[in-house]
Amino acid sequence: MQEQAGYTPDISEPKVTELPRKAFDTVERPVADASESMLERDAFMDVLALTWKVQRGAARRVGSAASRGLRLFGVSTRADTVELVNQVAGLQREVRELRRELETR
Repeated sequence: MQEQAGYTPDISEPKVTELPRKAFDTVERPVADASESMLERDAFMDVLALTWKVQRGAARRVGSAASRGLRLFGVSTRADTVELVNQVAGLQREVRELRRELETR
């Protein structure tokens, strides 16, 4: 911003860009203090661990049902793909071993 003749900006006034920051800082500190004290409690960690276990169990059940549905329609599943990848990797290892044997002869 250019200064006009006879105008000097008042540096004590917060700039427009500083107002959101001040508002954020005013709200953030009490919220951070409350959340930090909550996170330090053993009960919170117990609930968090239980939530993770429930989520993993639910994901496993959903994945299993989805796999059964895909197999019903003849679509390969993640497990099928992983099995094929492992088989290909095993065959590649065997081929490398056979090549080494042939090279030593």
